[in-house]
Amino acid sequence: MNVLEDKILSQSAFSFDINVPLEQVDIADWLFNLPEAEYQRCCAPDHISAGTTSTDDGRRMSINVEQIGTGLVVQHYVAEEATPAYCKMNSISDVFTKAGRTQVNVI
Repeated sequence: MNVLEDKILSQSAFSFDINVPLEQVDIADWLFNLPEAEYQRCCAPDHISAGTTSTDDGRRMSINVEQIGTGLVVQHYVAEEATPAYCKMNSISDVFTKAGRTQVNVI
């Protein structure tokens, strides 16, 4: 096992085929204009809040607050690439548990 594998806590992927022309898809627009109520509905009651902002250098950021297990997680997803057909987001997420506060990197 290499060092990087020791640091991966979880890994998941999901895909779903839709019958829509690619020209009608805009993942970045959906992500950065997602209404808070829609975010909360997708995984009630664990999805608590969502919003958007930007970094000091102007990169777009999605902020999400959710309960994962017993931890409260504040995710700061910064857009590394955000196009209509593809988004790659990177977050140094704050995790609050009874044992204290820590951070995890989520891509």
